[in-house]
Amino acid sequence: MASFLFKLSGEPFTAPSTASFADVDSSSAFDTAIEWLASKGISVGTAQSSGKPLFRPTDAVSRQAMALFLARYSNINVSAAPTQQGFADVPIDAPAASAIAWIKSSGISTGTVQSSGLPFHKPVDAVSRQAMAVFLYRLSHPT
Repeated sequence: MASFLFKLSGEPFTAPSTASFADVDSSSAFDTAIEWLASKGISVGTAQSSGKPLFRPTDAVSRQAMALFLARYSNINVSAAPTQQGFADVPIDAPAASAIAWIKSSGISTGTVQSSGLPFHKPVDAVSRQAMAVFLYRLSHPT
């Protein structure tokens, strides 16, 4: 995910000499992309009781985290709760509900269609590589 967003940005970037995350060092193949995410505020990591936050580079990315990353990448303010529910499984007060509502309203995610009612987003599921590819394509080619 870090590498995909970094490459999509097309921005030149040199990683700082001091790591932003406790679990990513300069020898990582994805160090530059991860440091770029940190420099843009796209990823803030997971706080620890002391020291630098963790990026958790080998963990899967959840669909709700992907929505947050895409919203931050696009400089979308997602601090306010959405006014209406866009997906059956994402209440308006759920974590990342605003970012998820934004990817729905912008056409980035259409969800999984049900026989009736709102589609599902499955926010805590890992985002598949194919879904991530579709999200990035739709983000960079809005309709």
